[in-house]
Amino acid sequence: MKLGVVACLHGNLKKTKKAAKVFKKADVDAIVLAGDIPADTKQSKSLIKILKIFSKTKKKVYILPGSHEHYKEYYSALKKFKKNKFVIDCTKTNSTIINSQKIVFLPGADATAPGAGFRAIKDRKSLKLFKRHVKQHKEHFWGKITAYYISDLNKLLDKQSILIAHFPPEFKTKSAIDLATFGTPKKPFILLERHRELNKTTVGLVKMTPEHVVFTIDEAKRLIKAGYPVKIKGENVGNPYLKKLIKKRKVRFFICSHIHESGGRANNLKGKPVKQGKWSKELFYNCSGRAGIVEFKNNLAMYRSVRV
Repeated sequence: MKLGVVACLHGNLKKTKKAAKVFKKADVDAIVLAGDIPADTKQSKSLIKILKIFSKTKKKVYILPGSHEHYKEYYSALKKFKKNKFVIDCTKTNSTIINSQKIVFLPGADATAPGAGFRAIKDRKSLKLFKRHVKQHKEHFWGKITAYYISDLNKLLDKQSILIAHFPPEFKTKSAIDLATFGTPKKPFILLERHRELNKTTVGLVKMTPEHVVFTIDEAKRLIKAGYPVKIKGENVGNPYLKKLIKKRKVRFFICSHIHESGGRANNLKGKPVKQGKWSKELFYNCSGRAGIVEFKNNLAMYRSVRV
């Protein structure tokens, strides 16, 4: 079985067309869009354009929201493809079987951009705490938000399953798929009107707080130069609950995105690198910013990345 995977397109149609071309040429069995697919503004129109491009490959396209998709805009776009047999919404279909291979999807993310409508949390006991958190930070959370529980995957996963999520599990090594290098506020601040263009991630519409906002390296450098209290740091930011579940269910194959700096990387369960083009008994792969081709055969997996 061969999957074409891509994520973090953020509305870029040029990258979308290149990825679709790569997948069609590779003759993949299906395509997975692993979150952060539309642009941050006019999300519905952006997502419709992207889904039209991928559906033209005549391959099944599985899409799950990540850390940027807004609830209303996401479903408004997916409604346009209700009768399209090629587009499958993974918030409605949490698992599938392709060529006898089971694939399980986890929508949402454990850390989200302002206004995002899909959140992955540990379990139902954590929901009350998350709701309290939302009320305390209304400047970050608005619109409808739906929660997905990591603990629910216990019923779906086994060691033969492929798990696909937007965000990675926690690792400890500097070569792992969850290693992030980013900027973060030293203290809360609000961008001046004339500096709004310095920050594309949140479009400068909310208070920048250490708890909720991260910047790309380029953004962080621009903000520091402009005099804002921002620091640059690097650390493993994967989800510990997701890692615990993966170990418990003995999952060996996992695909994610979210961490742009680690896009194109893969490692095994211990966090040691897995090279492209080689079959492996374990594969944890970050496709962020890449058109990834991932093959599965005889309980082994192999990947190839193409920058788009």
